[in-house]
Amino acid sequence: DLEPGKSLLEPVKAVVALLEVAPDRIMIPLVASAFRAPLGDVNFGASLVGTTGSGKSVLGALIQQFFGVGMDYEHLPGSWESTSNALEKQCSQAKDVVFVIDDFKPTNEKSRRDLTAKADRVFRGNANNQGRARLTREASMRRSYVPRCLPIATAEELPRVSSMIGRMICMTVRRGDVSFERLTLAQEKAHLLSECMVGYLEWLAPRLEEVRQDVKKRARELRAEWRGRGGHARAPEIGGSLLAAIEIAASYFGSVGLEPSACQALEARAKTAILEALEQQAEAQVERDFVEVFLAGVRSALTGGRAHLAGLDQGLPEIEPAALGWRAERGRAFEPEWRPQGGRIGWADSRHVWLEPSLAVDAS
Repeated sequence: DLEPGKSLLEPVKAVVALLEVAPDRIMIPLVASAFRAPLGDVNFGASLVGTTGSGKSVLGALIQQFFGVGMDYEHLPGSWESTSNALEKQCSQAKDVVFVIDDFKPTNEKSRRDLTAKADRVFRGNANNQGRARLTREASMRRSYVPRCLPIATAEELPRVSSMIGRMICMTVRRGDVSFERLTLAQEKAHLLSECMVGYLEWLAPRLEEVRQDVKKRARELRAEWRGRGGHARAPEIGGSLLAAIEIAASYFGSVGLEPSACQALEARAKTAILEALEQQAEAQVERDFVEVFLAGVRSALTGGRAHLAGLDQGLPEIEPAALGWRAERGRAFEPEWRPQGGRIGWADSRHVWLEPSLAVDAS
């Protein structure tokens, strides 16, 4: 709770200053997520994608700290190392708040499949407002945990499921995007973020149902206005919902003393930033879709006998030759003799594949 009579202008100015830590295409959707979560009925999530050291986890932590100053980047509430069942329950318990799930970092193809399955379960359940139905040993229904938060993933790569990308807004954090000087200042004032959120919730309480209806109406308007933006049918509504949340937040900011011109500037800035984020997400999705089609073609060529990968010594690959375009034939003493199929399109060792670009494109 806030001290009686405490001014909320300083916490609001801390939120406005937070926007300067990284480009608007990153910070505006993140801050909008914090103000959208308490309105409930969230059917989308967010993702911060960047390499190690880019600052994505620290940014996620700052947004989490709107809901508790103790949840810094070393104490984030969610982890992709948790089981799917644990994440499902946590996403249900974290009602009307953002819930940062840290470190989507595949180390090999198996871990990529496992992590993608977890992420798909989190974001699909959130989008559909559904938990997973399960039975006990006695064939009675177990309790189903319906997601009630706005999940934010930090990740080193975009998920490979296009439909999952369509259920979130993705922000790419490149090295150099984050001003670590401003980040340090924001971390020092993180307690003001939670104070701002307490004031927002108190301001919101007597008008919550009205605001919820206003946000839904505004999101529908923007969905129609932004149709075709974002690369997925859901993207305009996600962007519209976030912009509506910023507009509601700006009303709150004005109520505690932020200048009207600053509130109007924030709304205009938010519209530009969210559209930019949606357009960059669409470009990334098109690129990923192209890559997936290409790799699927290469896999088909290898398993269908139209091409092969050689080992680094130009002979049999170290592992899984059957998957790399080689066929076993019966040899002497029943030992198989491996023969390459089709033309060579590259090389492979136990960990890596190198493709000849033109040959691989022709084979796929």
